[in-house]
Amino acid sequence: RAMTESYARLSDIAVLDAVADAAAVVDAGPVPTGVAKGLVFIVDGALEVLDLGTPSFAVVSKDLYRDILLTQESDALKYLNAALGFESGTLEGGGFRIVGTDQLTAGSVLVGIKDAVTVHELGGVPIRVEAEDIAKGGIDEGVFGYYAVNVHDADGLALVSETGSVSA
Repeated sequence: RAMTESYARLSDIAVLDAVADAAAVVDAGPVPTGVAKGLVFIVDGALEVLDLGTPSFAVVSKDLYRDILLTQESDALKYLNAALGFESGTLEGGGFRIVGTDQLTAGSVLVGIKDAVTVHELGGVPIRVEAEDIAKGGIDEGVFGYYAVNVHDADGLALVSETGSVSA
């Protein structure tokens, strides 16, 4: 089970790195008083990709995610709905997801549309294997898996930070 969890963690990191590398780097705009910086960064990223479609996800650095979590839910939804021009309830029930991670550089947010990227992974991954270790008289166990990241439209991805220099 630990090997499976390790594979999942490592493949998630690799996918995020690939998507962040493909994204356009965007400088964040000014943060209005009383608004969480993370929410402003999400809006800046969403505005960058809005021409291609409705944003469907935001991956937020750990420090900004804390900022968002400490914002009252109703205030966050109202701000994002108003800033992005969504109809009432779009973010709440429309599939927009905000996920926190410690894999992005502090003070950065990755925003994208669903159709910009496809991640492929073989069913049943990771595959567990056992092999006899004749020299030691035992059995070696391991797991392996395959995944692919296809970026269909890099313009549907935006990586937002204060400085414009971020890394995953």
